[in-house]
Formats: sequence, C-alpha cells, structure tokens
Amino acid sequence: HIWNINTGECTSSFSGGQNYISCIDVSLDGGLCVSRDGYGLIRLWDLNKGICTNVVREHSRTNALAITPDKRHFITGGRDGAIWLWDTSAGRSQMLRDAYISSISALVITRDGKYCICGTYDGAVFIYNIFTKEIKQFFILERGFADSLTCLADGRRFVIGVYGFGLQIRSLQEEKVIRDLPIDEGSSNRIVSTHDGKYCLRGSTSRSLSIWSMDDYECEHEIRRTKAISNISVSSDGCQCALVSSDTIIRILDMASGKCSVR
Repeated sequence: HIWNINTGECTSSFSGGQNYISCIDVSLDGGLCVSRDGYGLIRLWDLNKGICTNVVREHSRTNALAITPDKRHFITGGRDGAIWLWDTSAGRSQMLRDAYISSISALVITRDGKYCICGTYDGAVFIYNIFTKEIKQFFILERGFADSLTCLADGRRFVIGVYGFGLQIRSLQEEKVIRDLPIDEGSSNRIVSTHDGKYCLRGSTSRSLSIWSMDDYECEHEIRRTKAISNISVSSDGCQCALVSSDTIIRILDMASGKCSVR
C-alpha cells in the first residue's frame, strides 16, 4: 500500500501473490520497489505506473535486500550467508559472496552505490566492493550482532544497530570505531538516517524512538510508545518520520515538534 502522509489516505495498492511480505525496499527517488514474499518470490514494482515489472525466485531464504542508488541493481542477503547481486531490468543474478557460516542479519548499500555493507548473526561485518567483489573491511563486533545498518550522507561514516547494546558509528575509509552510543534497553529493531545525514533514528523493542545527532552524537529526542517499534522511515525533506508498531498502527512523527499523529 502507498499512503499519503498528509491526508492519511491509501492512494495505491499493489497485489502480488498470496503470502506475507518479509522484506521490502524503495529506491531513493520513490519510483522502484523490491519486495520478497513468504514463498521466496522477489517482485519488482514500478510505483509510478503501479505495475509489477518482474518476478524472480530467491536462491536461499532472503533476510535482507537493498536497491542501488542508480536503480540498476538490487542486492539480497540470505539465510545461507550468501550475497547476490541482481539486475533490475533482466532479473539476472550473480554471486557477490559465497555462503558463510552464519546468516545475513542486515545489509545496506553506500550512497555512492559502490559498496555493500552486510552483517551476520555471529557478529561479523563485511564491506564489499560491488563491482570488483573485493573485501574493503572485515571485522567482528565485540558483542552482539548488526541487526540494522545505515549509511550517512557524507560518504565517510556508517552506523550499526548492535543487537541489545545500542549504536556504533564507524568509518568507511578505515577499520575504525568513531563512537559507541550504548543504549541499555531493547534491540535496535531498525535504524535509519535522514537524507542530509544530520540525524540517525533508532526504533527499538523497548517501545522507544530515539533521534541522535550525527554532529555531536547526543540524543536530542526520545519518544515512548505503547508497543514495540518494528520499522521506521524518514521523508526526503527530513521533516516527517513514519513509525510502524506491533499494534499495526502507522504513526507520523513531526521531527521538529516530536508530536505524533495516527494514520
């Protein structure tokens, strides 16, 4: 479903298959959507035309997926630990990384479309060059695992949501921790950065949404909810944030005032 944030109306609905959606991503310009259903089918959607343009079958159970900024490819990470690079027009795939001892827990593509960052459930984090398949970085988290990842707009930093422990800001240029932001409560179900890279938002199972400044690494707002937050997304202008909770209600947060409205 596509919703108008201002009016709360559902403007479009796309139907494909008879099963739940487990993974989804939308391109930066809002024109392309890739979804994975419970049967292991991956569908590509033209959101402007409202049609499904292609259907492909996954190689192994997909835990995470992401679209490249130029929309020419998308990447999937599976239960077997393998990473696949897919062509959005032809539906062809090539293996970016072979199967690993642990499943993929999260993945993200850098803003320049050059690197894929992926985490596994054993605490490993890989950074791959999408074009050469070379490993740029590989490290093991001291505790927990990456259950969510986001890249900042400056192209120099990325953020890891470490399960049960908080946020870790790291350098893309070198294998270095810039800052640890320990948070005691809940896992980092979902983290996302604003398009200008000034803020990182964290939604957690502890029923809170926290907004962190990426300039001084301080928490500027914390909003408590009655249910665990399962997903969050920020508008391109950075003014509004959509929250999805376990009570299935979509809430729209005004970033400036911190007030929520129900849709």
